[in-house]
Amino acid sequence: MPPKSSKPLSDVEVTVVRLWISGGASPEAPARAFPGAPPPVKKVTYPELDPESVARARAPLAQAVKDLQSAYPYVLSYRSRGSAELEINASGMGDRFTDEDLARFDTVSGAVVRADLSRTELTDASARRLTAMSGLKWLRLDDTSVSDRAVRALTALPGLEVVTLNGASTSRVAADELRAKGVRVYDGQPGEDK
Repeated sequence: MPPKSSKPLSDVEVTVVRLWISGGASPEAPARAFPGAPPPVKKVTYPELDPESVARARAPLAQAVKDLQSAYPYVLSYRSRGSAELEINASGMGDRFTDEDLARFDTVSGAVVRADLSRTELTDASARRLTAMSGLKWLRLDDTSVSDRAVRALTALPGLEVVTLNGASTSRVAADELRAKGVRVYDGQPGEDK
């Protein structure tokens, strides 16, 4: 019997064990040797990365990224190990991250695709900087002082997909303007996007 803290076996796993036992419990027999066994799960493979290609893609901003990572540890990162796209997550800095801090990211703004600026001291003064993040797809502005002015400016971002505004100083009207552009908006209001 497995310990109570273990997750119980799924129906598929129980079927495989039952068939394995009824087939003699051979440690060498593959699952396909047992009639009625579910098909094996496909092996997940990842494409091989070409480190030189990744380095070339990152090269134009590499020094700026390095400098910002030094000044703001754990705030700026690459989206994945094979990407030159960037993510900003300043939510952990809280009120120590201001409009002036976001200004320091101007040199990399075009490569930013995700930004979590929740609980920071951002205001409408950063509206222009947010819209300079031309590749931005996902933005969190929860519990910030941005208002409708900044939210309306975001309608200029063609690839923006998701914005969260819970606790921000914004109106339903401004959030609906983003929704009209096809952006999923989560603002804590009844009827928000699911």
